[in-house]
Amino acid sequence: MVAMHRFFPLKLFRRRCGMAIFSTASAAARIKACGAVLAAVLAPVQFLSANPGSSPGTTPPAVWNIRLAQLAPAAGGSFIRLQNVVIQQWTGAGLRVADAAGHVQVLSVSQVMSIRRPGAGSSPAVGWQVVLRDGSVIVGKPRRLSAGRLIVLSPAMGRISISLTQVAAVRDGPLPAITPVAEPVDTLYLTNGATLAGAMNTMGRQHVQWSTSLGNATVPWSRVRYMRLGGPKGAMAVHGLAQRVTLTDGTVLIVRNLIRHAGLAQCMVPGMGQIHFPVLAMVRMSVLGGDAQWLAGVPAVKAVQISWFGPPDQWPMQPNRCVMGTLLMAGGRRFTHGIGMHAKASVTYDLGGHYSHFVFSPAMDQSAAPQGRAVAVVELDGKVIWRSGVLRPDTPPEMVNLSVTGGLTLTLQVTDPGGFCVRSRMDWLNAVLLRK
Repeated sequence: MVAMHRFFPLKLFRRRCGMAIFSTASAAARIKACGAVLAAVLAPVQFLSANPGSSPGTTPPAVWNIRLAQLAPAAGGSFIRLQNVVIQQWTGAGLRVADAAGHVQVLSVSQVMSIRRPGAGSSPAVGWQVVLRDGSVIVGKPRRLSAGRLIVLSPAMGRISISLTQVAAVRDGPLPAITPVAEPVDTLYLTNGATLAGAMNTMGRQHVQWSTSLGNATVPWSRVRYMRLGGPKGAMAVHGLAQRVTLTDGTVLIVRNLIRHAGLAQCMVPGMGQIHFPVLAMVRMSVLGGDAQWLAGVPAVKAVQISWFGPPDQWPMQPNRCVMGTLLMAGGRRFTHGIGMHAKASVTYDLGGHYSHFVFSPAMDQSAAPQGRAVAVVELDGKVIWRSGVLRPDTPPEMVNLSVTGGLTLTLQVTDPGGFCVRSRMDWLNAVLLRK
């Protein structure tokens, strides 16, 4: 009763409930009367906590922005966007969405290019992370090994179990970018710059046990920068329809059969089985293998890099990253999808005649400032179909839409107009192929 004084004077409470409670002979009646009075007392408290514009006790549904894999003919070639819609139903087959006017639209998963929750953002992935062979990055601290599975404590998903065959690396911090490799040995990279090649035996909360040609070693996690796991599998290509989901803690997952059940998102992840996380922990979702195919998800059949200094493969092409391995940044914005390249490089993709358009936004990466310059060229079946002007760090990204109908091979080239290749770091932002 003391905590209630702020909302309801004690004298008024006694006055209103005196006759109802203390003059009632039956104990059951007294309890019932107390409940009714307390409900009336707490009603103002419930009203104060309700959301403005909604009835007490309800929460407005989350709204989403959806980009479709379809070009708008009257909008300069940009993609059709559905802004601030409510997703009424979300199944493995598709979505049913409604706009503010109540107009309902049913979409198949393949029609969707991406979904984003407006105003929501993901934190840069910091701390311990587990990198999977399909490109997934799970933020969380490895706890131990159990029956060939890695147990990880994830802020977004809780305690999860991952098959060790799917794990490419474990790292502390966002760098370096990890490319899964097929090697017979594991490699441990220490904070002092030293490396240990051998095999990981086991790990616990405080240390990892390592076998080398010189014997066994117990290494505290505090001395580990990252650990790359070898094995028969390198990077794993994603086939068929899948989704790339980004969570608020920086976790990125390649999932299948994403559905919503109540307030939880459920999906399947190779090596992890079925997992779930709060729907509102999802910042964005991109569809892989739908009517729009992100170029970063298409395996390159040929890549050539010529370097002035160092080995010829010093600056390899990077999917969804700047050529330096950092996030794609241009025009003051961060981009999720794209190809990072350096000057004097080319990369070729097999289209197989399955696509109608190639859409992208060329720009110099933010890290190229101030002297970076580049010219971008697109070839279809060996013939030049587009060439940029000189791109500079202050050149804003602008969408380019090219017809590639019937094309078998697509080649992207980056050259340096000055010939010196100084900071010639160019990004093919939001590069996407549209199916026929």
